[in-house]
Amino acid sequence: MWLDCDVAFFNDGWPELTLKALERWPLVQPFDAFHQIALSDSCDPEIPLGRVPDTTGSLASRMLDGSVPPSIFSSIGSSRRFSYAPGFAWAARRDVVEDIGLYDALILGCGDKAMASAAYGRFDDTVGAYRMSEPHANHYRRWARRFHRRVSQARGLAVGQRQARAAALCGRVAAGPVSRLR
Repeated sequence: MWLDCDVAFFNDGWPELTLKALERWPLVQPFDAFHQIALSDSCDPEIPLGRVPDTTGSLASRMLDGSVPPSIFSSIGSSRRFSYAPGFAWAARRDVVEDIGLYDALILGCGDKAMASAAYGRFDDTVGAYRMSEPHANHYRRWARRFHRRVSQARGLAVGQRQARAAALCGRVAAGPVSRLR
């Protein structure tokens, strides 16, 4: 599991539910709605979706329902234009991470989107979007092809996301000043 340090899940059972989803699928994004919380905002999980400012869907849930085009992987800044959360929280089976690893050559940002792009088989789009040099592009493609083969073999990303939502795994997450999330 990789999780940004300022993310809080509204569902206290998320760790167990994430583990259960990983028994069936190799990769999950364990939320479907993301709320950006400012110092003055409420962290009340009872606030209906759409009534909280800066609410976006997870990348996996938006891809699943078809509300974002696959072209999102070919440009920088598409998460703001199409209102989706490419990162914040992902989980993969231990064997996937041990065998293939996480992509660690985008350490200054965009790593979550590059990982998701690989999972969806859109790695050439990412190479162009980030204007990777030929050596960097080759390095990324080698990793991305292996990652894609591994996580897509069980149709895990889309199917896992649908089942995760049905099991109330995804729920809602919030990010903001840590003191407001407690």
